Amino acid sequence: MKAQWIWAQKEAEPDEYAEFYFDFDYSGGDCSLRFCADSMVTVYLNNALAAFGKYPDYPHYRVEDTVKLTGMRQGRNRIAFEVW
Repeated sequence: MKAQWIWAQKEAEPDEYAEFYFDFDYSGGDCSLRFCADSMVTVYLNNALAAFGKYPDYPHYRVEDTVKLTGMRQGRNRIAFEVW
C-alpha cells in the first residue's frame, strides 16, 4: 500500500488527537508498517498493541519508524492508530 498523510481535518489544533482504522487482507509472509507522527502515536493490530512512541517530528525533518507486525491472521485484519 502506498503511504499517505492522514488527519481528521486540514490543520490539527493544539492538544488534539485522532483515531484512524484501516482494514486489510493478509495472505501470508512478512509484513511491516512504516509510519511517522507529529507527536505521540499508539498502533494496534487486531486490538493488540503493536507499537507506540513519541516522535520529534518537524515539517522540515520527518522521523519515520518501521515495526514488524506480528499476530496477523489469514484474511481480514485491522490496524488502528491513536495519534496526539
